[in-house]
Amino acid sequence: CGEIATQAFELFSSRLAAFPAAPGGTGKIDPSLGAHMRAAVAAALEVYDRDASRYHSSVYGRQRTELVGKVHAALHPLFVSHLKNLHKLVLREFRVEVENAIKVEGYDFARVVDEARRRAQRHFEEEAGKVVLEQSGWDIVEARQTLEEDMEHVAELLRKEETRKMVAVIEVCLRRFGSSLSLQFTDFIFPFESDCRQRNIKRQMSDVVELALNTPTADMWDKVLVAFKAALAKAEEAYLKKATSQSPRRN
Repeated sequence: CGEIATQAFELFSSRLAAFPAAPGGTGKIDPSLGAHMRAAVAAALEVYDRDASRYHSSVYGRQRTELVGKVHAALHPLFVSHLKNLHKLVLREFRVEVENAIKVEGYDFARVVDEARRRAQRHFEEEAGKVVLEQSGWDIVEARQTLEEDMEHVAELLRKEETRKMVAVIEVCLRRFGSSLSLQFTDFIFPFESDCRQRNIKRQMSDVVELALNTPTADMWDKVLVAFKAALAKAEEAYLKKATSQSPRRN
């Protein structure tokens, strides 16, 4: 049985050497890898079972178990590499899908992220499942969890960037509707206080926009505009009050 097992493993090794070359670059996978892996294992076991099954069952079974463990050990690096590249591929697809979706007017950020995440999960499960061999003891639990964490991190970064952009756009647009003159006047008188208050407005609006993106409604941008106008009006009132108090009094 030992000699037959050796011959079977040699056949497996020749099949393994004939596998198609791995795709160049990171984040690229060979969808046919799982099929090639199974075919190589099946070929080796077919030879072993055919020639060794006539020997004592305990010896036959022990040598077969060792052979299966040996071929799985040889294939495991390919399994690990495939999952790593699949992770990079799916994460990149997830990010691109979200970035493209939020360019469309009227998008719902939470829904965009959720739909992109679902598609990414399906793609990952489908491709990862192809390389999990029977009786190998391999699983994709940890790889799946890592992908989930990385998608959450990407979504958070994009949400923060979108919040920053929205606050900047709202600020510019509303400054054009009659606020610029008073701000320019007070900036001239109180440049330090003005800078601090403008940063305070941005902080307030960051919270408002972030809430809108996390819990979207049909009128969420109306609410954001109302909140910004209120914050801006409050800042202007404080500016003008300060300016009046500092003006020379007439006798």
